[in-house]
Amino acid sequence: GEPLDISRSALRAVSPIHIEYLENMEVGASLSAAIIVKGKLWGLIACHHRTAKYLDFYQRESCRFLAQMFSTELTLRETSETLSRSELSDNIRRQLVKQMSYHKD
Repeated sequence: GEPLDISRSALRAVSPIHIEYLENMEVGASLSAAIIVKGKLWGLIACHHRTAKYLDFYQRESCRFLAQMFSTELTLRETSETLSRSELSDNIRRQLVKQMSYHKD
């Protein structure tokens, strides 16, 4: 009685509205790869081709791998920025504590 979860499906159909949108752009084939950062959808890599285009398993897996590598790089950069901000906050806190202990009043 519950709807089928196809969120991890590699191949699936597109909505009729999206197909109409692609037809209006004269697109005959499309491929999208999700960019997931910290378990949430951050964005998509969207590829279009004017005519029907067949990608074999290895080509599709290569696209998926590139999207995963991009996701990993984004996560790494976000984590590095968070750590840098944390270090800056720690330095400011240490300076404040040092100043407060030096100036007792």
